[in-house]
Order: sequence, then C-alpha cells, then structure tokens
Amino acid sequence: MFELGRELKRLFAGDRTPEPGGLARGDAALLELLDLKLLTDEARGADVSAGRLGEKDKASRRLDAAAAWREVARRTGDAAALRKAAALAETAAAGFQADRRTEGWARARCEQAFCALLGAELFGDPGLDAAAEVAFREVRAAVRGGVATPLADIGLAAIEARRKLSTADAAEARALCRAFHAPILALDNQARRATSVRPLAAEARLARADLLCGWGARLKDEMLLREAVEEAATATLRVDAAYEPLTWARAEVAHGQALSLLGETTGEIELIASGARRLAEAVDHLTRDHSPMDWARTQVALAQALQALGEAACDERAFEQAVSCYDRANLVLRDTPTLPLRAAWPAAPAPSAWRDRPS
Repeated sequence: MFELGRELKRLFAGDRTPEPGGLARGDAALLELLDLKLLTDEARGADVSAGRLGEKDKASRRLDAAAAWREVARRTGDAAALRKAAALAETAAAGFQADRRTEGWARARCEQAFCALLGAELFGDPGLDAAAEVAFREVRAAVRGGVATPLADIGLAAIEARRKLSTADAAEARALCRAFHAPILALDNQARRATSVRPLAAEARLARADLLCGWGARLKDEMLLREAVEEAATATLRVDAAYEPLTWARAEVAHGQALSLLGETTGEIELIASGARRLAEAVDHLTRDHSPMDWARTQVALAQALQALGEAACDERAFEQAVSCYDRANLVLRDTPTLPLRAAWPAAPAPSAWRDRPS
C-alpha cells in the first residue's frame, strides 16, 4: 500500500537537505505518501522556503509548513511539532489578513483550529476545543464557499458532538450527526475537481463514524453502531489505498472497530471476529516507521477486538494475542504516558495478567 511512498523515499533519500518549498506544498494526499523521515524533511523544507528572502508568498509557505508539522504531530504525538504547526498557521493567517486575501486567511484559521482539535484529542485538553470553536466561527462569519466553509462547519459539528458524547440520547445523537451531512456533501463535490480534497471528506466521515461508535457503545444502540459501520465503509470506498494510504487505513480501522462494537452489543461472535480480521488486515498494511501513532492505535483497537472475542468465545488464544498487541502498541506509547490512548489499557488486571486468564 505504501509503494509510492517508498518510491519517493528512494528518489529523495540521497538528498538530506530539505527541499525549499517542500514536495507536497501542503497537499494532504501527497503528505500521506511520505514516511515520517520524509514528512519531517517536508515540514523543514517548507520552513526554509517561508524564511527565504526571495519568497514572494511567505504566508502560503507558512501554511504549507503548518499542515506538514500538524501531520508530524498527528503521527508522533509530539507536542512540540503541534505547537510549531499552530504558530506557523497563526503567522500565515496574519500574513493573509495583511494582504486582504480572505480565502487564504480562512484556510489558515481552519488550520489553527484543526491544530487545536488535534491537541484536544491527543492530550485531552477541552480548552483547545473552545479555541478551535472561536476560529471556526470567525471563518464561518467571514467566508462563503470554497474549502474553508465546509471545513469550518465540520469542525463546529464535531465540537458540539464531542460536548454531548456522554449525555446525548439516540435521537439527539442522530440530530448531531445530521449536521455533518451538508459540509461532507460540499467536500465530495469539490473533490471531483480537486483530488486533494478527497481525504478531507473521508476524514469528516471518520469523525462522524467515531462519534456514532461512542454513542452506540455507551447507549448499547444497535442502529447507531450499524450507521457507524456504514459510514466507515463509505469512507473506505471514497479513497484510493494507493494514493491516500493512511486515510484508507484509518477508515479500515474505524470499520473494524465499529463491527467489533456492534458484535459486542448484539452478541454476534462473527461480527466481532469480522472486525478483528479487518483490524488485523489494517495492521498488515501499516508500518511503524510511516506513522507510529496510527500503528499503535491500530494495535490497541485490535487488542480490544481480540479481548472482546476472547470474552465472547471463551478463547484463551485471543487473550494471548490481545496481550501481544498491547505490548506492541507500548513500543510507541511508553514514551508518551499522558496520552488518553493509554487509557485503553485494561486497568485490572494489567495487560500481562491476561495471559493467566482462564478460558
């Protein structure tokens, strides 16, 4: 799945100096093809370009650098990379505003907001959601049309849904999810003209699928979980595994998690097993050096599915495999113990103790 990324690495590995301006120019689809080493070089290259005296569009280069550094943070959980991304996006927004380039300003403010949302997700800081909401509302009030408008609508819908994740009933959950429909459709329409928008639409679908899983699991609502399965499956079909490998893998993971949760809710072992198989296939297509955090998340999701399978089928081997997955995820997450993802570990007994669990 990462053949194009490996080809890029072969072509550019000989030049260790960051390319001024970078390779991807902020294109999310192209950033996906770069492994972590090339991605970091891409971010540094955009930094170099933004600081060049002869650069005519510093604001755009800073926005490119912000997108690349945010992707570095997303793949590594590195708070310093995320702070750098947010600072570059803020500087880019100021530059666009000084030049009265409203569309560029709107994209930069959206980038700031998505940095804040990522920070809230990675580090569990709800104050960052509030900061993101301010930015999205500014964008929504200032622009109509383009990519920024649906992105702001999706961001606002996600923030509102996050607030209600632990309190909404099934009817309210569906109403909150309907807020995603129009902006996703707008991104789908734009993706027909610009393939770089395609991962953005898929990301929005995955955000909605994740919320549906959260509500469905809490409420034990079969229909919400079936909607999550359908949403994740649609996201998978709308991207190309060869050109958007990480988005495709994230969609497969969401699909597998939703199937597993649905199986737990309905008591259908085959659904849990189907989810575990899909997650195992996603692990096979991901590499730790391409995206450590995605690899670790997939290992944790597979461990949870195997744990559920072991409990449902009284299968000791499934518990042993789950422990192995937790141990592999810990290779990445042990250096970031404060990440909320660590909460996925079984609290009692400890992961190593599952080996002694009776069948």
